[in-house]
Amino acid sequence: MLLKENDRLLFYGDSVTDADRNRPCGEGINQHNPWGYGYVSKIGGFLGGIYPELNIRVINMGVSGDQTRHLINRFDTDVRDMKPDVISVMIGANDAWRCFDEPDDPTSGVSLEEYERNMRTIVEKSLSVTDRVIIMSPFMIECNTNDEMVKMIYAFRDICRRIAEEKDLTFIDTMAGIQEMLKFHHPYYYSWDRIHPSNMAQFKIVSMFIKAVGLDMNK
Repeated sequence: MLLKENDRLLFYGDSVTDADRNRPCGEGINQHNPWGYGYVSKIGGFLGGIYPELNIRVINMGVSGDQTRHLINRFDTDVRDMKPDVISVMIGANDAWRCFDEPDDPTSGVSLEEYERNMRTIVEKSLSVTDRVIIMSPFMIECNTNDEMVKMIYAFRDICRRIAEEKDLTFIDTMAGIQEMLKFHHPYYYSWDRIHPSNMAQFKIVSMFIKAVGLDMNK
């Protein structure tokens, strides 16, 4: 099992992670909706309710709109200073999205080459804090695999997998999990914009995370 008693588990990413979490730090049961309304909140609830003996401190440091560039820039204040025992990173949707919704600004999006450089930097920084790093692939809730943004997200996913294998880190193929659901329902059932997951999609992410860290969903 990846998690240990009294661990600080920090989630790092963009709006999918952020999900209107508490500021400046997304934690604390005495705060209203401290972890936001997304997958981090559901993981935090699961850990506190099903595994209370572990006493896991869940911290959400996602920021809406972030790309890999931003995660590098705020790493020291938002990750290192929080002294996490476990770091979970999911980033890439905005790196790809800006390539397509802001085509007039070629500096807005992030190329495959830059994404890999940035992810390697994020992982190296994370490993300087803890050896327990989880890489969750970015995803897009779209079944048309010929869509150019979908292709880019898949490429980002493959980069994340390769880095995780090289560093012997836990990797969660979130994109593959999302695609499994799309065999049954239209993407709009799971997301209004193909990026931000509904409750159903969030629970898919939660189940993948719980299994990846070695916890029992049926405990």
